[in-house]
Amino acid sequence: MEVFTALLLLIIGFALWMYKKCFNFWSDLGVPQFETSFPSGNAKGIAKDRHISDFLVEYYEKTKAINARFSGIYLYIRPIMMIADLDLIKTILVKDFNVFPNRGFYHNEKDDPISAHLFNLEDDPWRLLRQKLTPTFTSGKLKMMFGTISEVADKLLLVIDKQIENTGQLEVKDTLARFTTDVIGTTAFGIDCNSLEEKDSKFYEMGMRIFTPTSSFFSRIMRSNFKKLSQKFHFKLLSEDLANFYMGITKQTIDYREKNPQLNRQDFMNILVELKKEKVVTIEQIAAQSFIFFLAGFETSSSTMTYCMYELSINEEIQEKARQSVLEAIKKHGNELTYDAVADMDYLEQCVDETLRKYPVVSQLQRTSTRDYKIPGSDVIFPKGSALWIPVHAIHHDASIYPEPDKFIPDRFTQEEKAKRHPYAYLPFGEGPRICIGMRFGIVETKLGLAKLLLNYKFTLDRTKTSVPLKISPEAFVLTPSERIFLDIKKIAK
Repeated sequence: MEVFTALLLLIIGFALWMYKKCFNFWSDLGVPQFETSFPSGNAKGIAKDRHISDFLVEYYEKTKAINARFSGIYLYIRPIMMIADLDLIKTILVKDFNVFPNRGFYHNEKDDPISAHLFNLEDDPWRLLRQKLTPTFTSGKLKMMFGTISEVADKLLLVIDKQIENTGQLEVKDTLARFTTDVIGTTAFGIDCNSLEEKDSKFYEMGMRIFTPTSSFFSRIMRSNFKKLSQKFHFKLLSEDLANFYMGITKQTIDYREKNPQLNRQDFMNILVELKKEKVVTIEQIAAQSFIFFLAGFETSSSTMTYCMYELSINEEIQEKARQSVLEAIKKHGNELTYDAVADMDYLEQCVDETLRKYPVVSQLQRTSTRDYKIPGSDVIFPKGSALWIPVHAIHHDASIYPEPDKFIPDRFTQEEKAKRHPYAYLPFGEGPRICIGMRFGIVETKLGLAKLLLNYKFTLDRTKTSVPLKISPEAFVLTPSERIFLDIKKIAK
């Protein structure tokens, strides 16, 4: 009995020592930190009662309240520095990018090749691939893909017309997710997914499953804190059937195109196939890049369009002003809805910008250091391999930068208003060399889809079925509504 008691006391003592060691990491470095609790650190309630964006707003405001430029937080046992100063953010993302080139997310190219995509890759593999893929998103390439996006948008209108006939309503979230699935499926894989018309579309099902957590809490903690050990134990990000699906689609598509070179489709896959011929990429790498193009293009654009439609449905004057912006741009370009016409829809772009301010799909940016780093203007040495977060959602809701941040005000993004703000006060796509490579594609896809909807319909929110403000899903990694969004919608007579 005495031996058991001694052993128990030893275990308790070791746990307390570990607690103190883990949760004093930042204070030992001279970095401000806040009260913690075991075992969650500062992360109590995340993914259960609140989204991580709310957590970061809380600690961003605490950091600003003590006039600190940065602070230390703990995501369970993982120490993360949160940066609240916009000048320091600029330095980290641009000037000292060589110290912070990596996001530090887990990937396992050997056991899970699809996880080794552009978003996750680090150092030289990332630089080489980024250099090779950047030409994919030039204005010329986007113009060539514009017709394909427009055709899918026309199918969207047909589907909405049927919904109006049947119910007089539009369930926005699901419908727009199917639209962006078809757009990105066509441009990234060259496949007609047909998820707008087929409710049981395999592409749509697989796309939705990506955002449904399936791995255990233990697995997520291991991948986040012990990447090399997780690789040795063969931890994967994607389930076997998801990985097999995207790998199989990629192999089929490449095989078909190599046997039919006369097709010469102007899309992402065509560029990747050409890189394979030059032995720049392998089939596995093509699958990984196609996967991340699909993932990013599907989720970010559909969420942005959904949030924008929601805001326009409760701000009818703004909706009408956006509609006039579309009509004027089309008139200016020979009464055609062209790539150049979409580029000229300034007020609609302000609506998209304000949507991304209020609802940034990715609520924080992450970077890790390649060496010890003395933070400019301080005596703090940020340790090699440590992680920092840039709290995008919190910055976008800082009332000292954006007065009345919970209001939807597109005029915040006139050229005059933007010139008054710090350029790093708006970061929906990140900044610096790791800025989102598909940003321009996403903006074109979003504006074109919204333009067609505004030209054809007027819509108001059904407040009996949808809450104001919107409820956000706490467990989702990205900023996702936890509820369906219903609009009363009427067709505009031509």
